[in-house]
Amino acid sequence: MNFEATIPNPNAGSQEFYEVDGLKHCSLCHTPMETWVVFGHVRKKVSCLCQCKTEARDQRDQAFKARQQAERKKQRKVSHIQDPAMRRMTFEADNGACPGAIEKAKRYVAQFDTSCSENIGLLFYGDVGTGKTFTAGCIVNVLNDKGYNVLGTSLTRLRDDLPGEFESDRSRSQYYDRLAAYDLVLIDDFGIERQSEFTLEQIYNLIDARYKSGKPTIITTNLTPEQLKNPKNMAQRRIYDRINEMCSPMLFEGQSQRPARQKQKTELARKLLSPESRG
Repeated sequence: MNFEATIPNPNAGSQEFYEVDGLKHCSLCHTPMETWVVFGHVRKKVSCLCQCKTEARDQRDQAFKARQQAERKKQRKVSHIQDPAMRRMTFEADNGACPGAIEKAKRYVAQFDTSCSENIGLLFYGDVGTGKTFTAGCIVNVLNDKGYNVLGTSLTRLRDDLPGEFESDRSRSQYYDRLAAYDLVLIDDFGIERQSEFTLEQIYNLIDARYKSGKPTIITTNLTPEQLKNPKNMAQRRIYDRINEMCSPMLFEGQSQRPARQKQKTELARKLLSPESRG
């Protein structure tokens, strides 16, 4: 049979196939849409996917897997980085306000396997609005995307999630075990100046769980170096001693970025609400 003669003119209509030796062939990719199979002594013609439909199926499968992976990644971020604002803290979103800190954060991420095995944590301290939380958030977001088991949270949330005093010791032990299992924990906005003795004991147990895990912890705090070096009582000293053993201090200096951001928002609101604005 003349193969070329069986190929229809592409302008002749919308015919989806043509036949070669009794088998349908796709008019687009010119590969078989049917094949012969043998069942015992019986030879039978069955349908099969041509090349273009096979490729289309593979593309659909890849797109489905990509959507699944993106959804798993999204859910992982939601469960591991508890503050929605912190999930948006990435190196790509950096405004260049604290380049030195960001470069150090990038190096920490690049060498995290060493930091993890050597239990090298970080203590970001300094005034409010100087970029501590943003820098720490960048670290946990990148590591989370890389597949590390991280937790980005606050001291208040950690304490609130802790099983209460009337719950079993086993529940609290399991909570500490889960906290210890993370490759890295970020505890944001650490402050204990006005806490009761009972609360300080809870905080010590949280910090101690990370200490005993042998895995790094990042802590951000507005406490001054003087407060960190000179705790008011023994309960605070126990906590600070643990933190000082776990975390290398890093001072964030400079003016707060918050007034500038507030000024930008105020100016934008003024423009949006002005009579000249068109909605």
